[in-house]
Amino acid sequence: MALTRKMLKELGIEEESIEKIIAAHSETVEALKKYKVDSEKMASLEEELRSAKEELAKDYKSKYDELELEFSGYKNEVESSRLTAKKKEALRKLLRECGVLESCVDAVVRVTDLDSISLDETGEIADRDKTAADISQNWAAFIPKTKTVGANIPNPPATVSERSYTIDDIKRMTPWEINANYAAIKKSLNRN
Repeated sequence: MALTRKMLKELGIEEESIEKIIAAHSETVEALKKYKVDSEKMASLEEELRSAKEELAKDYKSKYDELELEFSGYKNEVESSRLTAKKKEALRKLLRECGVLESCVDAVVRVTDLDSISLDETGEIADRDKTAADISQNWAAFIPKTKTVGANIPNPPATVSERSYTIDDIKRMTPWEINANYAAIKKSLNRN
Protein backbone atom coordinates (compact mmCIF):
# COMPACT_ATOMS: atom_id res chain seq x y z
CA MET A 1 0.00 0.00 0.00
CA ALA A 2 1.42 3.34 -1.07
CA LEU A 3 1.28 6.57 0.89
CA THR A 4 -0.48 9.09 -1.34
CA ARG A 5 -1.97 12.59 -0.90
CA LYS A 6 -5.43 11.28 -1.65
CA MET A 7 -5.17 8.74 1.15
CA LEU A 8 -3.92 11.38 3.59
CA LYS A 9 -6.82 13.74 2.63
CA GLU A 10 -9.30 10.95 3.22
CA LEU A 11 -7.79 10.51 6.69
CA GLY A 12 -8.57 14.19 7.36
CA ILE A 13 -5.04 15.51 7.61
CA GLU A 14 -4.45 19.15 6.82
CA GLU A 15 -2.71 20.18 3.62
CA GLU A 16 0.32 21.59 5.42
CA SER A 17 0.84 18.37 7.39
CA ILE A 18 0.34 16.34 4.23
CA GLU A 19 3.23 18.23 2.59
CA LYS A 20 5.49 17.53 5.58
CA ILE A 21 4.52 13.86 5.65
CA ILE A 22 5.06 13.48 1.87
CA ALA A 23 8.46 15.24 2.12
CA ALA A 24 9.56 12.99 4.99
CA HIS A 25 8.22 9.95 3.17
CA SER A 26 10.12 10.97 -0.01
CA GLU A 27 13.36 11.33 1.96
CA THR A 28 12.84 7.90 3.49
CA VAL A 29 12.08 6.34 0.11
CA GLU A 30 15.14 8.01 -1.47
CA ALA A 31 17.35 6.76 1.38
CA LEU A 32 15.93 3.26 1.01
CA LYS A 33 16.56 3.38 -2.75
CA LYS A 34 20.14 4.46 -2.05
CA TYR A 35 20.57 1.62 0.45
CA LYS A 36 19.15 -0.81 -2.09
CA VAL A 37 21.64 0.36 -4.75
CA ASP A 38 24.47 0.18 -2.19
CA SER A 39 23.43 -3.31 -1.12
CA GLU A 40 23.39 -4.45 -4.76
CA LYS A 41 26.87 -2.96 -5.18
CA MET A 42 27.91 -4.68 -1.97
CA ALA A 43 26.85 -8.06 -3.33
CA SER A 44 28.89 -7.53 -6.48
CA LEU A 45 31.85 -6.28 -4.40
CA GLU A 46 31.63 -9.35 -2.18
CA GLU A 47 31.69 -11.53 -5.29
CA GLU A 48 34.74 -9.64 -6.61
CA LEU A 49 36.46 -9.95 -3.23
CA ARG A 50 35.78 -13.68 -3.08
CA SER A 51 37.17 -14.21 -6.60
CA ALA A 52 40.21 -12.02 -5.80
CA LYS A 53 40.88 -14.10 -2.66
CA GLU A 54 40.68 -17.30 -4.70
CA GLU A 55 43.09 -15.91 -7.30
CA LEU A 56 45.52 -14.79 -4.61
CA ALA A 57 45.33 -18.17 -2.92
CA LYS A 58 46.02 -19.88 -6.24
CA ASP A 59 48.80 -17.40 -7.04
CA TYR A 60 50.48 -17.86 -3.65
CA LYS A 61 50.15 -21.62 -3.94
CA SER A 62 51.82 -21.57 -7.34
CA LYS A 63 54.54 -19.20 -6.10
CA TYR A 64 55.09 -21.42 -3.06
CA ASP A 65 55.34 -24.52 -5.22
CA GLU A 66 57.72 -22.71 -7.59
CA LEU A 67 59.95 -21.53 -4.74
CA GLU A 68 59.90 -24.96 -3.15
CA LEU A 69 60.96 -26.52 -6.44
CA GLU A 70 63.70 -23.90 -6.90
CA PHE A 71 64.97 -24.48 -3.35
CA SER A 72 64.95 -28.22 -3.86
CA GLY A 73 67.01 -27.79 -7.03
CA TYR A 74 69.46 -25.49 -5.25
CA LYS A 75 69.78 -27.94 -2.36
CA ASN A 76 70.48 -30.81 -4.77
CA GLU A 77 73.06 -28.67 -6.59
CA VAL A 78 74.88 -27.85 -3.34
CA GLU A 79 74.88 -31.50 -2.24
CA SER A 80 76.15 -32.53 -5.67
CA SER A 81 78.99 -30.00 -5.58
CA ARG A 82 79.97 -31.14 -2.06
CA LEU A 83 79.98 -34.77 -3.17
CA THR A 84 82.06 -33.87 -6.24
CA ALA A 85 84.58 -32.02 -4.05
CA LYS A 86 84.84 -35.04 -1.72
CA LYS A 87 85.34 -37.38 -4.68
CA LYS A 88 88.07 -35.13 -6.13
CA GLU A 89 89.91 -35.00 -2.80
CA ALA A 90 89.70 -38.80 -2.32
CA LEU A 91 90.93 -39.34 -5.89
CA ARG A 92 93.84 -36.90 -5.39
CA LYS A 93 94.85 -38.79 -2.24
CA LEU A 94 94.74 -42.15 -4.05
CA LEU A 95 96.69 -40.78 -7.04
CA ARG A 96 99.44 -39.56 -4.71
CA GLU A 97 99.52 -42.94 -2.96
CA CYS A 98 99.84 -44.68 -6.35
CA GLY A 99 102.88 -42.53 -7.14
CA VAL A 100 101.46 -40.24 -9.84
CA LEU A 101 103.65 -37.17 -10.32
CA GLU A 102 102.41 -34.26 -8.18
CA SER A 103 102.37 -31.93 -11.18
CA CYS A 104 100.01 -34.32 -13.02
CA VAL A 105 97.54 -35.08 -10.19
CA ASP A 106 95.17 -32.16 -10.92
CA ALA A 107 95.18 -32.88 -14.66
CA VAL A 108 94.30 -36.53 -14.04
CA VAL A 109 91.48 -35.50 -11.67
CA ARG A 110 90.06 -33.08 -14.27
CA VAL A 111 89.79 -35.74 -16.98
CA THR A 112 88.56 -38.56 -14.73
CA ASP A 113 84.84 -39.41 -14.80
CA LEU A 114 83.88 -38.72 -11.18
CA ASP A 115 80.43 -40.29 -11.62
CA SER A 116 82.09 -43.70 -11.87
CA ILE A 117 83.68 -43.23 -8.43
CA SER A 118 81.68 -44.07 -5.33
CA LEU A 119 82.61 -43.18 -1.76
CA ASP A 120 82.08 -45.24 1.37
CA GLU A 121 80.74 -43.85 4.65
CA THR A 122 84.22 -42.67 5.73
CA GLY A 123 84.66 -40.56 2.58
CA GLU A 124 87.23 -42.88 0.98
CA ILE A 125 86.90 -44.47 -2.46
CA ALA A 126 84.73 -47.60 -2.07
CA ASP A 127 86.52 -49.96 -4.50
CA ARG A 128 89.97 -48.66 -3.63
CA ASP A 129 92.03 -51.64 -4.86
CA LYS A 130 90.29 -51.78 -8.24
CA THR A 131 90.63 -48.02 -8.69
CA ALA A 132 94.32 -48.15 -7.72
CA ALA A 133 94.88 -50.91 -10.31
CA ASP A 134 93.06 -48.82 -12.94
CA ILE A 135 95.24 -45.81 -12.08
CA SER A 136 98.43 -47.89 -12.37
CA GLN A 137 97.29 -49.23 -15.73
CA ASN A 138 95.70 -46.13 -17.32
CA TRP A 139 98.04 -43.45 -15.96
CA ALA A 140 101.32 -45.40 -16.00
CA ALA A 141 102.98 -42.67 -18.08
CA PHE A 142 102.58 -40.28 -15.13
CA ILE A 143 104.03 -42.70 -12.57
CA PRO A 144 107.84 -42.48 -12.49
CA LYS A 145 109.74 -45.78 -12.52
CA THR A 146 112.44 -45.82 -9.89
CA LYS A 147 115.23 -48.32 -10.30
CA THR A 148 118.25 -48.73 -8.07
CA VAL A 149 121.49 -49.25 -9.99
CA GLY A 150 124.53 -50.63 -8.20
CA ALA A 151 128.19 -49.88 -8.93
CA ASN A 152 129.81 -51.22 -12.09
CA ILE A 153 131.43 -54.41 -10.80
CA PRO A 154 134.06 -54.93 -13.54
CA ASN A 155 135.40 -51.43 -12.91
CA PRO A 156 134.97 -50.77 -9.19
CA PRO A 157 135.58 -47.25 -8.00
CA ALA A 158 139.10 -46.53 -6.87
CA THR A 159 139.55 -46.01 -3.16
CA VAL A 160 140.89 -42.66 -2.27
CA SER A 161 143.91 -43.00 -0.04
CA GLU A 162 144.54 -40.53 2.70
CA ARG A 163 147.29 -38.08 2.16
CA SER A 164 150.25 -38.28 4.43
CA TYR A 165 151.67 -34.94 5.61
CA THR A 166 155.31 -34.37 6.47
CA ILE A 167 156.60 -31.79 8.94
CA ASP A 168 157.76 -29.63 6.03
CA ASP A 169 154.23 -29.79 4.52
CA ILE A 170 152.74 -28.70 7.82
CA LYS A 171 155.18 -25.77 8.15
CA ARG A 172 154.14 -24.43 4.74
CA MET A 173 150.38 -24.62 5.59
CA THR A 174 148.32 -21.73 6.80
CA PRO A 175 146.45 -22.09 10.09
CA TRP A 176 143.17 -22.49 8.15
CA GLU A 177 144.58 -25.36 6.08
CA ILE A 178 145.85 -27.03 9.24
CA ASN A 179 142.39 -26.74 10.83
CA ALA A 180 140.71 -28.09 7.68
CA ASN A 181 143.03 -31.13 7.53
CA TYR A 182 143.57 -31.65 11.27
CA ALA A 183 142.50 -35.32 11.40
CA ALA A 184 144.76 -36.33 8.48
CA ILE A 185 147.72 -34.33 9.92
CA LYS A 186 147.28 -35.99 13.32
CA LYS A 187 147.35 -39.49 11.72
CA SER A 188 150.44 -38.57 9.71
CA LEU A 189 152.30 -37.40 12.81
CA ASN A 190 151.31 -40.51 14.77
CA ARG A 191 152.68 -42.76 12.00
CA ASN A 192 156.02 -40.99 11.81
